[in-house]
Amino acid sequence: MSGTTTALRRRAIESIYDAVLDPRRLPTAVGEIAAAIGAMGGMLGIFDMVNGQGHAPATAGLDPCLLELFEERYGLNLWTDAMRVHGGLGQAVSSEPFVDARALRRTAFYDAILAPQGIVAQSFVLLRRDGRFTIGLPMMHTDPGHSAKPDVLRCHHELAKHMGNAVEMMRRLDTLRSQLETTEAALEHHRCALFVLNGAAMIRYSNARARRLLAEGDGLVSLGCRLTARYQDDGAVLAHRIAAAANLSHGGRQATAIPIRRGIARLPLLAMVFPGSEQRCILDLPGSPNDVLLFVADPSERGSAAADLLRDAFSLTDREVSVALATARLGGVPAVAAELGISPTTVRTHLQHVFDKTGLRSQMALISLLGSCGVLPQPDT
Repeated sequence: MSGTTTALRRRAIESIYDAVLDPRRLPTAVGEIAAAIGAMGGMLGIFDMVNGQGHAPATAGLDPCLLELFEERYGLNLWTDAMRVHGGLGQAVSSEPFVDARALRRTAFYDAILAPQGIVAQSFVLLRRDGRFTIGLPMMHTDPGHSAKPDVLRCHHELAKHMGNAVEMMRRLDTLRSQLETTEAALEHHRCALFVLNGAAMIRYSNARARRLLAEGDGLVSLGCRLTARYQDDGAVLAHRIAAAANLSHGGRQATAIPIRRGIARLPLLAMVFPGSEQRCILDLPGSPNDVLLFVADPSERGSAAADLLRDAFSLTDREVSVALATARLGGVPAVAAELGISPTTVRTHLQHVFDKTGLRSQMALISLLGSCGVLPQPDT
């Protein structure tokens, strides 16, 4: 194989796999295959075995003005019929040993397509049979005898194998995209952000709500592809939980919420980490068995009662919740003590615990936090 042929072959393989993520590049890939085997053009064709119709979703090298004719008549020509009979799945064959050129000259296919293009032969590989449909990779040749050369057929066969792999990858990606869209819709409905992470917190997948949290940059942040928290101590706890979950094959102990602090006057995000082996399969998510799932919720969006929000977001005790709400509503320590039936000293002790757990430093900051989250009515302005 010459250096030029090797370079053309490598370029064709690169183009084939480029088209997996961007199917608009399929015509380029087909054109690179044609160049690699010395054909003037070709197509990735889908043929209906029952009624003989076919069409060319990706065509390169052929006169665009003839594409419509090609789509109408390709499935009805003698070449296609011969290739289906003599070419086994994945086998590269040439039309020249099987189709009499004189018979072709009496067909509308010859008059409309072959003669104007100077096409004299076809090499063909059947990539897939799927019920009534088949997928083939035909290439058109203008030099008599060229399509039947062993090196041409070998190269066509090799490149067709790559194209077959690419077609299967496209099919699987399409199925995966459909599954992910369903999962995304369900998570969005439940106002839940989801990350699929490896044990080092590298992001494998994130849904739309999770990506919005990262774009906001308040609470959760990404360093390159690694997920962490805005505050270092929260990031350390999160990294420890993720690494621990990655080493579990099953759920083990029940997960607990991890508060991820945000800016002043905002409730922290609540994050829960699960081993991904079981849940990932249920949700049809990408990843490996050792990946973990991180669910993140914004408590202020849940419409929960004030007490539940504070308890979940900051791990406050029932008494601390009562003191926080009463302080925000009544203001002074004596009034809170009188309403709750406890001493002022006890109020101050619980209030200090609230400040320690929430990171706040004053009653005004506590009032601002609860008011911004809809827990307390906002004052008239």
